[in-house]
Amino acid sequence: MPDFVTHATFALDLINKLDNEKLKDILSKHQSSYFLGAQGPDVFYVHQLFSLKRNPLYDGLGNVMHDTKVKDFFVESIKYLKNNYSEILHSYLFGFMCHNVLDRSAHPYVYHVTGEGDKKYRGNHVRLERAIDSWFIINRWNVSSPHRFKIYKHILNFRLNKNIFVPYYNYVLNKVFNIKNGGEVFINSAINYKRYSKILYDPFGIKKKFARWVDIHFNKTGKIVLETLFYYKNIDDTIDYMNFNKKEWHHPVLNEMKSTESFLDLYNHGLNEAKNEIGTINLYLDNSIDETELKSKIRDLSYATGLNCTDNNDMKYFNVIF
Repeated sequence: MPDFVTHATFALDLINKLDNEKLKDILSKHQSSYFLGAQGPDVFYVHQLFSLKRNPLYDGLGNVMHDTKVKDFFVESIKYLKNNYSEILHSYLFGFMCHNVLDRSAHPYVYHVTGEGDKKYRGNHVRLERAIDSWFIINRWNVSSPHRFKIYKHILNFRLNKNIFVPYYNYVLNKVFNIKNGGEVFINSAINYKRYSKILYDPFGIKKKFARWVDIHFNKTGKIVLETLFYYKNIDDTIDYMNFNKKEWHHPVLNEMKSTESFLDLYNHGLNEAKNEIGTINLYLDNSIDETELKSKIRDLSYATGLNCTDNNDMKYFNVIF
């Protein structure tokens, strides 16, 4: 998952590429919902972060949404939007679509240079994406110290309209994933996601130092590397996080797929794809195409690999930069 700020910046950049002035106005008017949507399924990773009693029914929901039934999720969401229209949900779902497009565009590079699955790679994924986030904070949000950027204020400053989101998620999570009470799950997840972003705010590096101490003394199994979560001094100038040097990399699933594209190249390709896909959805919402054509245009592509969800998506090919 490209991170909080990267996804929000991508969503902002998409507005500037759109030709539809009415749509641009809707997305700008409801930017907080648009930005929340741009976090995609990532919010569900923290659904039970602060829960004393975990419900196993919701464990792994974020991963399931990233890797399975992606097309079904979007088709059902768009149909629901058409039948229960609101500008807030419109903005949210188009942000969600942005998340999918950027993830599937950039994740093959991210996984190739960070690894996946094995304990020895733990922390690398977050480490890279926090560093890329820092690049965007510095270069696009004009904040010289990323650890002083308040994500909860500038990105996650939403107020949840439960009358819109609860019935939508009750419907779509049940319809696609057979998950009950989806509205409550989403509301709790979104609230926890903002709380999580507040925890990450660490202007003096104190939290990062404590996390490093915890890693050293209590995290010897390497289950999670807490230090990598924080933005404080998280850029090493000797590492080419964005592949600006155009080093060759391979798709982590299909080794024969090679590229020298930088993260920004992948980002810009994603913007073009997102513009086209959102244009198709708007045609459906405006009754210019029918449901059959909509389904033919939306692809069932994994957020993690950019490959079809039903294909073999086992990752094997890595060249870790850390």
